[in-house]
Amino acid sequence: MPSMEFHADTNDLALIAERLNRDEDVAFVLPVGSGKFQACHEVDRLDSGLYSLWHIPGGAITRYTSVAADAPALGLRKLMGLKGKGMPQEAGPVDDPWAGWKNTHVLGDKTIPYLGDRPNIITLHVNFQDTGPVGISAFGWIGNRYRSEGLPAHPSTEAWWKGLRQWVNSNARGKVRAYAQGPEVLAFASAYARLAGG
Repeated sequence: MPSMEFHADTNDLALIAERLNRDEDVAFVLPVGSGKFQACHEVDRLDSGLYSLWHIPGGAITRYTSVAADAPALGLRKLMGLKGKGMPQEAGPVDDPWAGWKNTHVLGDKTIPYLGDRPNIITLHVNFQDTGPVGISAFGWIGNRYRSEGLPAHPSTEAWWKGLRQWVNSNARGKVRAYAQGPEVLAFASAYARLAGG
């Protein structure tokens, strides 16, 4: 699964939010109630947490319902630490993502939409607190993992991911190791100054 790890603090996250907000081809999928979600072109700010991004030209968002799971599936869910007794089942495309929809299959955290492993969905995991160390954040994408099963990424989504990678690389200040045994990871300017300064 392709991913892009990076260090970013509040100032850098404002730059990333600005980049995503002005991109007409992508929308945030945000919670608007218990198990209800809505596509939105802009966010005020990026706080720590998991965000789902919909690449609009890549295809419709798929809605999921929850169906009863058999005993082996329930055991696997328990081992994985997943809550609930249902398993996800596709229920067709979301009619109007801008108006919102309700997924009956939800994750343990009801603020995170279950969108399946679809190639038109990109995740953004933000790991930063105003106090304390600058964590590693990341963009993630399933890419063409399921091409052989008839679910390839749309060429426009592949191009969008490539463009995002180029943008991250050109806006990062350099690589830095935040922890003694940690990996060297790209850091945006403000985070780089904090980490390089000790």
